[in-house]
Amino acid sequence: EHFYDCLQFNLKEFYVKKEGQGKGIGKALMTELIKRLKEKGIGEITLTTNRAPKTLDFYTKNCFEIVDKIVFMYRKI
Repeated sequence: EHFYDCLQFNLKEFYVKKEGQGKGIGKALMTELIKRLKEKGIGEITLTTNRAPKTLDFYTKNCFEIVDKIVFMYRKI
């Protein structure tokens, strides 16, 4: 998706099963994903996730930043 001044990839789902967590699998997958996206000329990754400390820790260790000005909205109909 083209967004402002670069191509942007929206990561919809990224999960390592519980028994595989803490073994570097997520880091390796993220590193490979970023490598492939760079090869395609994509300059940014966006994602929506929960605020669980373990989840936020994983993404911040992988150089993601929390964007405070984004608001997630929901309406049940």
